[in-house]
Amino acid sequence: MKTKILLFALFVTFILFAGCVEEPSNSNTGEENDTDGNENNNQTITPGWYLKEIIDYSDPDTSSSASQYGITYARGNVTTNHYSADGQYELTVKTTWEAPEEYIAEEEEISIELTKEVIVLELLLLGYADQSSICIDNSSIEPGFATISKYCFSNETYGEILSVGQGDTPDTIKTATFIGTAPGPDGPYGEQFGLILTITNGPTYGIKYIYEWRQ
Repeated sequence: MKTKILLFALFVTFILFAGCVEEPSNSNTGEENDTDGNENNNQTITPGWYLKEIIDYSDPDTSSSASQYGITYARGNVTTNHYSADGQYELTVKTTWEAPEEYIAEEEEISIELTKEVIVLELLLLGYADQSSICIDNSSIEPGFATISKYCFSNETYGEILSVGQGDTPDTIKTATFIGTAPGPDGPYGEQFGLILTITNGPTYGIKYIYEWRQ
């Protein structure tokens, strides 16, 4: 009888001890998931300007004289036409450029190569000109407009504007690297700015690269 009581007591003790032991697998799995989540939440990016959006301005002039202008538009390769109403005189120019980088550091130097090639030039003394500039301004500004905070890139040969037209020849090709400096997030444009390339040959066309500050 004593032996049975002793065995029963040992059995009860074993059951109670086994119930107090935790299963380690579920607990460890939860800790690993929490760690993964914390690592993802703590990931950081390099502070700077990141390309957010690109807007094209390629519509022809819609005024009554629109028939005197034309454009063939592709990003980085634009051909514009300006010709007289009788079709006798014409300036046709191809403009090409390098797209800016998708990431730009604060106050980093930005350089963009711009080329203009005269395709047709029959002007006499009409004074037609095809001109381009590269400027930084508020992200809401469109080509042809500006705020007092506009900042234009420059080239040591051509200044702030690359122009072809009167005085050039039909085989004229002008290539220039325009250089500017990226703003900081505390500058006049806030945490977004527009890098705007303008093409004017009668109407104004162009492209705007909108950058956003991230950190």
